[in-house]
Amino acid sequence: MNHVHRHSYASRFVFVAMAAAFAVAIQPDWKIVVCGSSPTSLGAPLATLARYNSNGSLDTSFGTNGIVTTSDVALPTVIVLQTDYAIVVAGSIVFRGDTETMNVVRYTSNGTLDASFGTGGIVTLSNDQGATSSALALQPNGGILYANGFLLFRLLPNGELDVSFGSGGQAALAGEDAVALAVLSNGKILVAGTASGGTISRYKCQRYTRHHLRNQRAIGHHRNGG
Repeated sequence: MNHVHRHSYASRFVFVAMAAAFAVAIQPDWKIVVCGSSPTSLGAPLATLARYNSNGSLDTSFGTNGIVTTSDVALPTVIVLQTDYAIVVAGSIVFRGDTETMNVVRYTSNGTLDASFGTGGIVTLSNDQGATSSALALQPNGGILYANGFLLFRLLPNGELDVSFGSGGQAALAGEDAVALAVLSNGKILVAGTASGGTISRYKCQRYTRHHLRNQRAIGHHRNGG
């Protein structure tokens, strides 16, 4: 039996048409976009998007009766909306042979894969650090920031890695497992994350320049189990 996830919205319950919902975004027109996974007859879940009208009904102008599924990509766990209503999602690690990979996927406003982005709407990135968390953010110039574990990537609007950022478009975060990203009004990038060691978990908030030069950080501590 599929799990039913309920999200309270404007004093209503929205029943999510998928097995698991991982992230939600609200469009300026108050439509609700949910990313997650749905089951298949083969057992492996599919990356899934669903869009709802503001009253909680599925938006039939999106995908097939309000639902889009995409095969052969990582399950999306984070989502952002662009100003043209395009939808960008990014997923957790999948395994192809011995390589750990991640996907950033962009859809047009009607739910089709955006062919102008990456390869057929899909960008594949590599990560060999066993990431457990991720975050996604947009920059005013259309750049896409994706943090996965201890790595931060920046993509150009067409999905290519921005080689002016870090080393070849990616940079190692300073000892933190990123869980949130924000772009400040001056273009600097704020990263929040955690790092554990023994019985102590550290919560970090670090700031980077637009070219990934770390210039400030704040650290908090929490004793695990206490």
